[in-house]
Amino acid sequence: MTSSFSSSEATLIDPEPTTVLKFSSPSVLNNVICLNGKPLFMITTHDAAGAQTRIADAQTKELLVVIKKKTFQSDTIQFTHKYDGQLLKQREWLVHGKLEDGRPKWTIHIPLGLFIWRTDVIYRLALCPEYDLEHPIAYSQFPTFDDPSVPFALVLDRGTEPYREEILASFLILEQHLRMEEKSAAIASGRMAYYSGARGGIGLALYTPRMASSFSSSEVTLINPEPPTVLKFSSPSVLNNVVSLNGKPIFMVSTLDAAGAQTKITDAQSKELLTVIKKKTFQPDTVQFTHKYDGKPLKQREWLVPGKFEDGRSKWTIHIPLGRFVWRTDVVHRLALCPENDLEHPVAYSQFPTFDDPSPPFALLLNRGTEPYRDEILASFLILEQHLRMDEKSMSVASGRMAYYSGVSAQMAVNQSLGF
Repeated sequence: MTSSFSSSEATLIDPEPTTVLKFSSPSVLNNVICLNGKPLFMITTHDAAGAQTRIADAQTKELLVVIKKKTFQSDTIQFTHKYDGQLLKQREWLVHGKLEDGRPKWTIHIPLGLFIWRTDVIYRLALCPEYDLEHPIAYSQFPTFDDPSVPFALVLDRGTEPYREEILASFLILEQHLRMEEKSAAIASGRMAYYSGARGGIGLALYTPRMASSFSSSEVTLINPEPPTVLKFSSPSVLNNVVSLNGKPIFMVSTLDAAGAQTKITDAQSKELLTVIKKKTFQPDTVQFTHKYDGKPLKQREWLVPGKFEDGRSKWTIHIPLGRFVWRTDVVHRLALCPENDLEHPVAYSQFPTFDDPSPPFALLLNRGTEPYRDEILASFLILEQHLRMDEKSMSVASGRMAYYSGVSAQMAVNQSLGF
């Protein structure tokens, strides 16, 4: 389509904002969804397990969609005005699969084509064209650490209006699925394997499959699992903060300016300087530990090595005496530090308020046995969390903007952006 325009004609003219469907509460079970302050949809659910969820027109009260979760039969979904009103099996309508890196995906077919819901560290859930997983046409919006006032919402690109019911229904199914996973993860998080016969200090060693290979199956038993160590931040900020352990201040984080040009981590009791993190404009960013690495400044990119997974997601590799570990983004933990050979079992990860439970404080959770490496783990976490927040701010400015071509209608521009 752009071939019919000269380069001077294909300009960004008055980019259109996205459509924001705001939820009246953080729940996905019982809610009112508004567009520009006017109720558009009503969501009602029979019970907390979401056995049956109904989506109705908020103005006419007409039933539009029924979502059913069943115990002994297939979960179903039914649209009043679509698919001939037939009862559809969810697993055939919203097809579960895996991306190349093993992350889940859910494929849905609408008249526009095949689209994939994927988890995303910034958007949480993002719906993308099957051929372009980097540019979502719908995604969730939720409160962030820097701006907790942002409402829970589903954001859609213009041009998706005819498919709102399918997009909303699939989003509700998957968001509820994620929340159930989060609850399960919260129960199991940070648990560690203890080996029978091992003394306390030895038993606290970090468990990885490589270690398990040195034990027989009868020797590897789970004995009195310990909860993780919780380093609580006094506020949601990563720039200026007090980090406490069991209510006692343990670290102080201080930063010169909002851009985080220089961040210092000190012992909250002795006031001794432990770590200095510097962001520089014309030279490499550095990190310096008072009692480690001979106290020398290290280039951040050589100490916390950025890289990519096969699917293009970012990772950061750090080497400590225990071995090589990888920080990765995670839809449940946000940031998770894992052994390089076992990316499914983090030894450190962040905790933050969720939709279902906004009370948990912002915190860094560490498995027992990581105590000698707290300085490195905390410093690398602060660097990456600040990096994510800067990304989120950039995305919030640019999100959902669409290119409009001179003389082309909005609908045609949307179709072009989607490749149709």
